Amino acid sequence: MKNYGNTNIRVQNKKVFARAHGFSIVGLSPSADRETFFSADPLRINMWNLEVTNEVFSVIDHMLDRLDDRSHLITGISCSNSSPSLFAYGTNRGSIFLCDTRSSSLCDHASLAFHSLAADESDVLTILTNSVSDLKFGQCSDYIIFSRDYLSVKTWDSRMPTQPVEVYPVQRHLKKHLTVLYESELLFDDFKLTISSNDRCIMTGSYNNTVKVFDRQNPIECSYKLIMQDEDMNAFHDAFRTTDDNTSVFVSPISSSTSSPDGTELTWPRRIHDDLIDITENFTRSSFSDNNINDNTTDSHD
Repeated sequence: MKNYGNTNIRVQNKKVFARAHGFSIVGLSPSADRETFFSADPLRINMWNLEVTNEVFSVIDHMLDRLDDRSHLITGISCSNSSPSLFAYGTNRGSIFLCDTRSSSLCDHASLAFHSLAADESDVLTILTNSVSDLKFGQCSDYIIFSRDYLSVKTWDSRMPTQPVEVYPVQRHLKKHLTVLYESELLFDDFKLTISSNDRCIMTGSYNNTVKVFDRQNPIECSYKLIMQDEDMNAFHDAFRTTDDNTSVFVSPISSSTSSPDGTELTWPRRIHDDLIDITENFTRSSFSDNNINDNTTDSHD
């Protein structure tokens, strides 16, 4: 329970849907029928009825013993906003699979696939930077799917599935530092995206308290640096304050180290300098207001 001024907000569980996943859940998405929802882990996607907590139907179930280096692990799921039978899921190898439960109740074979990488791609950094961390159907059309990976936002059109129809760079300045980011495990950071109600604007988070907004009708990229409000701070007092500390921030090294040829101790992972990235100030989730694309809320993730 949290206290906001004179208002107490209390949250409690209404229902528990349990014991249907063997791995951590990577995505939840409500169906357009408002009666069912989907849950996903790296190997399985389940469909639930909101009124039934003890029964579940698996629409995708990959066998653990059949996995290899080229297998696709599920990283996220999104349901169509207008068609209850359509859903799509993203994978760690940069692919999006579109499924229709009308064609088959078991969706092990997708109706349509979008691929960012070749099937035989083996470069670890390429695979990690193309892993789909989030995806969303368009609000106005089932033909359009938006996806987020580590370095970019992509727009896909099911009428032209061979390649993305739009690509928006989010963190292009990090591209030359991928090896260091991999050593620091930052390449596994899970950034989400959100779409405005008219499908015109895409918003996604980045590092250094930055949120990126892309207007699909205007090629100019907008970046907003946000300052989170303290819980004890008056919401109407000094709302646009700035921090005093603008010094360089780098990735904190862990305790293990290696030595250079001259015997000098080197931190591991290597540090990232020049205000490149602040891992304590990254926005992984953001949301547009339902009524006004100029209003949005964001959640910070440390």
